[in-house]
Amino acid sequence: MALANRRVVINDACCLIDLHKVGLIQPMLALPFDFHVAFPVRYNELLSIAPAEWAVYESIGIQTIDLPGVQVANAFTLREQHPELSAEDCFSLVLARETSNGLLLTGDAALRRVAAKTYGVEVHGVLWIADHLVEQCILEAEVMCRCLEQWEEDPLVRLPSQMIATRLRKWRM
Repeated sequence: MALANRRVVINDACCLIDLHKVGLIQPMLALPFDFHVAFPVRYNELLSIAPAEWAVYESIGIQTIDLPGVQVANAFTLREQHPELSAEDCFSLVLARETSNGLLLTGDAALRRVAAKTYGVEVHGVLWIADHLVEQCILEAEVMCRCLEQWEEDPLVRLPSQMIATRLRKWRM
């Protein structure tokens, strides 16, 4: 259950994967947001997050949401309307659309486009989390710079190079 007046951040698999690679899921959960993940996304084999780790994340705040039948049906309708999205993308989008004060955390270009342009959902990515972690002094800028460098060197992480470079310059000053 979300706390009153707190933004609810709906996480998709690609952001969780990228955050996990650099050890940022636990620090992220210290931010003043409520973090939710749709049940099918939580159990995505691509996440490769051990059950013991999930137990820690759940104990400090991430909530796995099992969508009711109506939302599952809505996700399947979205999948038919937007074949460029995966079923899990659709579950995350439905959850974001139907959560009061919700926003979607994703790096998936197609999901970002559909969520923002078609449905008016506020969308952010892992760099938004990075900004908040530094701004709210949860992590020191130098620690975040090392995470940005790891992302930049990882061929499976597709973040805009210019946005990474801008943050690296700013946080190294």
